[in-house]
Amino acid sequence: MSGQVAAAGRERIALSRASGVCRIALSRVGRVGRGVRWYVRELTGEAAYDRYVAAHARTHPDHAPLTRAQWWRARDDARESMAHERCC
Repeated sequence: MSGQVAAAGRERIALSRASGVCRIALSRVGRVGRGVRWYVRELTGEAAYDRYVAAHARTHPDHAPLTRAQWWRARDDARESMAHERCC
């Protein structure tokens, strides 16, 4: 009887360790996934619009921010207008 209890205890410990390892692995996968998501959002400019909306809410709370399409158009227009200022 005590042998069965000891075996059951060892099994519970093994399962506990395995679940701990799985939790650690999943947290690392989640951290990597969040890092990849951040990088892609920065690379594509998606995060820039979110920063614009946050800054607009702080500085102009009484006005609605530009829509995403309007903001992209204004950003592109500003970049094109500065293109002639460069030498190369």
